[in-house]
Amino acid sequence: NIVYIKFYTLIICLWCIIKINKMAKNIKLANILAYNSHVGRVTCSQIFKEDFLKSIFDERLEKSNAILDCGCGNGALLLSLDCKKIGLDISLTNIKEAKNFMRGGYFAVGDAECLPFKDNSFEGIILNMVLHHLLNYKNCIESAKRVLKGGGKVYLFEGNSLGLIPIRPLLILRDFWLKLNGRYPAHELFAGRLSLLKIKKLFLDSGFDICRLFGGETFVAELRRALENRRLFLFLVPVLNQIECRLSKVVPIIFRTYYGLIAIKREE
Repeated sequence: NIVYIKFYTLIICLWCIIKINKMAKNIKLANILAYNSHVGRVTCSQIFKEDFLKSIFDERLEKSNAILDCGCGNGALLLSLDCKKIGLDISLTNIKEAKNFMRGGYFAVGDAECLPFKDNSFEGIILNMVLHHLLNYKNCIESAKRVLKGGGKVYLFEGNSLGLIPIRPLLILRDFWLKLNGRYPAHELFAGRLSLLKIKKLFLDSGFDICRLFGGETFVAELRRALENRRLFLFLVPVLNQIECRLSKVVPIIFRTYYGLIAIKREE
């Protein structure tokens, strides 16, 4: 019996590996299909009421500055900014909505791994929860460096794999179940898989300096969100809120579930 259990476990693991590798190769197409069908779309009610860069990164651009939002969706984030606004997205549907949604900006369909802009075009680039949608996110960082002016900045916000370590077994079980049922969101394959240390090193190796670094919530907040819609576990939500409040004061940035950084291009 033990031999059979080991054999079937091995078969399932191999099937998952093959499935994940196939999904990884097709992640670009998965993103196009997902966002063209409105999956994961930011709605008008989720528009930033305040300047996005000011509220999240404590930065404000001049009106004359050109800012590129990579993976701009329907342009909801750019709407909060007061500068020259350019949006890029791989989904044609997203770009069409952005053009109807916001006047006074320039929007284009394109690939974040190979930005279709001239060298030294922008003072700033926003990568808000974008890198985990890319198979070759290093290419995106290199491309961002090329189109940024000297001293230009990348404003990055991303999920952190190290911050999810305490609940990783639960996430693996959830993802396995979703894959078995064909309900796993293929475009989110790498969500929460990019550690702060890895991304920070990539920026430094690519010719950037990190001028600001900050962390978001801890894994407890992620667990709380997962239980909020489960009646059986509602009694745990207030307890988890208290734990999150205390942990957020002591947990280092590298172990938060989300992180943000500002990377400035070195002058050549």
